[in-house]
Amino acid sequence: MIEQKETEQTMRLLEHISHLDQSKQSLVLVEGFKPESIPKIELYHSNLGQTLICNSGESAITLTTDAAITEKLNLIILDLDNHTAIVKFITLLLITNGIHHV
Repeated sequence: MIEQKETEQTMRLLEHISHLDQSKQSLVLVEGFKPESIPKIELYHSNLGQTLICNSGESAITLTTDAAITEKLNLIILDLDNHTAIVKFITLLLITNGIHHV
């Protein structure tokens, strides 16, 4: 797992990924890197009181949350506690993008 740390010389995501053995990677999950233009699965915990990132025009492809979302969003909304649905979504995403050895 790659986690973004706050430093003066924060490496961009692609720099981190370049250190991985690309022949052995089908999927790289990262935490942080909000400014990066990559497909994002937003995890939203209602008790934190923050605003949804997917509303700001970011590249979110799905929202996983424990909250009842009443606003219309142009993305898939998954229950944060339904791990099976989240895994199925990621698996379908991989298969749709031509990665069949999940």
